[in-house]
Amino acid sequence: MLQMMWEFYARDKAYEEAEKNYLQLLFIMLTREKGSLEECTHPVAKHAQKIRQIISYLYEHSDTITLSELAHRYAYNPSYLSRMIRLNCGIPFQKLLCECRLDKAAELLLRSGDSVEKIAGLVGYDNPVPIYRGFQNKYHMSPSEFRKRCGNYAESEKGKMDIDKSK
Repeated sequence: MLQMMWEFYARDKAYEEAEKNYLQLLFIMLTREKGSLEECTHPVAKHAQKIRQIISYLYEHSDTITLSELAHRYAYNPSYLSRMIRLNCGIPFQKLLCECRLDKAAELLLRSGDSVEKIAGLVGYDNPVPIYRGFQNKYHMSPSEFRKRCGNYAESEKGKMDIDKSK
């Protein structure tokens, strides 16, 4: 705690990053001591719990949600919520939304035989271009290549799990 205060007042090079890391450590220690976020009444833990709720809601509704709707739901100003997301997630709202949609698209590619065009619509895009670009940037392959490579891996892992269950 003393080191955290020193960083704040000294404001040496990269003090903000150090402060952030000290706060994360403090949060982890508080969580361990209290058992879980829900039991912890410390403001930092409550803030983290609220952020987790917001991100969870964003993921669940990423096909239709906007920053304004999300801000309204949690009674925040959209600019403030945008800053909160950037500070806590390290990326802007729009990028986080795209990440959520890509994660859902990847899951749908592996669990369904739907076309990329249909999956794009299901995750909130009007056309498949953002899916193709996103997969190329994130996975360095096309969605169909992802389906082939990762689908085979998922099937082999599922087969291993089925064999383990039968023992």
